[in-house]
Order: sequence, then C-alpha cells, then structure tokens
Amino acid sequence: QSPASQATIGNQAPTAGPCYINPISSNAISIAAGPGTTKVFCNCTFTDTNGNADIVAINASLYNVSAGEGGMASGTASNLFRYNNASCSRMNGAGNIVHGNCTFDVQYYAAVGNWTCSMHANDSQSASVTNFTNYTVNALVAVGNAPSTVNYGSVNPAANSSIVSDNTTNFGNVVVDIKFESTNLTS
Repeated sequence: QSPASQATIGNQAPTAGPCYINPISSNAISIAAGPGTTKVFCNCTFTDTNGNADIVAINASLYNVSAGEGGMASGTASNLFRYNNASCSRMNGAGNIVHGNCTFDVQYYAAVGNWTCSMHANDSQSASVTNFTNYTVNALVAVGNAPSTVNYGSVNPAANSSIVSDNTTNFGNVVVDIKFESTNLTS
C-alpha cells in the first residue's frame, strides 16, 4: 500500500504588468476643450497563480501627483485633481491572466502637470497588488465667447453705443487673461 500524500496550496498575491494609459502620445494626454470630457483608459494585465478567477476586484484612481492619491475632498476640486473608478472591467480572463480596464471621464479643466494612474487588484483572500503608471496632462488654452457677434446697432458719429453684454468663458485648464477693447469701428 502506498502512503497517502496531501498538500495545501497557499494563496499567492496577484502581480501587475504591463500597464498603460490611452489616449497618450509621448507620455502625455491632450484633453479636449470644454465644456465636456475626454475618455482616459487605464489598462493593466494582472496575473494570479491561483487562477484569474481568484482576482475578485479591480479598481483605480487617476490623480494629479502634486495633490496626491487622496486629492481634494469632493465636488469640482476632485475633478480638478482626482478621479476614482471602483468598478473597473475584467476582460479576457484565461488561465492565470485577466485584463483590467478602468475608464475615466476627465474634465477639460483637469490640472496641468504630472498625473498617475494607480490600479489595484484584490484576490479572494484579500491579497492585492498596485501598479503606478505616470503620464502628463498637457496645457489646454481654449476660450469661448457668446454671442459670437456683438451688435452695437446704429451709432451716429461722435456718439457712443449702448452697453452690450458679452460672455467669455475659459474652456481650458490654464488661467487666461483677456482684454477686449475697440475704437473707431466701421461696418
């Protein structure tokens, strides 16, 4: 009779990589002028030797490095410095590998500078891995003006027109100083 054998396989923490960010060019993202958002995708391949089904949660934070991963508390300031996605997609799980995809709608006014995508994967035994992928958000100078045509009506020579309201909006992520001035206008 052969002796009986028994072994217990312990849990192994997942590993991460390669990880990347889209859309990116030369390690930088150019966001679209406002109002609106630009979709930014953080993608990462996670490996778990206990099988890809052992990875039970994938989430990510996108944050401005100067504000830190905690960023600002809430509201508009959080979209300036930080975005969170607590339910990233699991894609193409096979064998020990699963791909995580986290989508963020980044506002046009997101702060210029160095940013990080911090992706986390947790397994069924609470073992985890975090990957940090760095990139830059480019400066965006964009200004909107409404109405697009300012109508002063009929104005006699040497007379002044009535005051006409005009609204100029910064649709970029940098401070812009604008001065509008006109004299001797003709049609």
